[in-house]
Amino acid sequence: MTTFEHAMLAGNFAAAAGLHRRHGHGVLAIAAVAGASPDWDGVTFLWSVEAFDRGHRVWGHGLPVAVPVGAAVGAAAACAGLGRRAVAAVGKLEGVPALDGRGCGVGVAAGIGAAAAASHIPADVVVSGTDTLADWPVAVLWPFEGPEIVYPMLHWGDPGPTVIFAAGLLIGVWKRLSAGRTATATLAAIVGYLILGGLSL
Repeated sequence: MTTFEHAMLAGNFAAAAGLHRRHGHGVLAIAAVAGASPDWDGVTFLWSVEAFDRGHRVWGHGLPVAVPVGAAVGAAAACAGLGRRAVAAVGKLEGVPALDGRGCGVGVAAGIGAAAAASHIPADVVVSGTDTLADWPVAVLWPFEGPEIVYPMLHWGDPGPTVIFAAGLLIGVWKRLSAGRTATATLAAIVGYLILGGLSL
């Protein structure tokens, strides 16, 4: 999945779980940022294609690294007031329903960040490769010895997930639908798209 799709996946999981009702809508932004955080290992591309090939989907994608980094991102976001700032920015858009801007505690944000980052790994396991590039296994236990897993159901860069996530977000705002119901429907559409993609690969 792309970084945007990972962020949307984690944010939708948080909304479907109703975390925004308990901790305010800002947790959705925190989940989104933490959900994308394992892709930090993509900065290896700045050094060389070889470094990117060795590091991406390895250094940041092992659960022993991704989960604590996600927790740290969540905690830092809570300390910096990211959630409240995101809600305030959205609130300035005309026609957007009012959102709850209360914050959540650092411990709660760390837990949400850890779970969001963990969602990144299975998503990359099932979205991999292209027609011309080999599949990219995920070193799920890195830095420890363990399996490298890939079970491609969609090619990386397939526009379907981006379209589904963007449509869910836009329809939810336009129709002023419940964030939880919209997120659940969006996730169901993603699962359906993955299954159809897996059948066609």
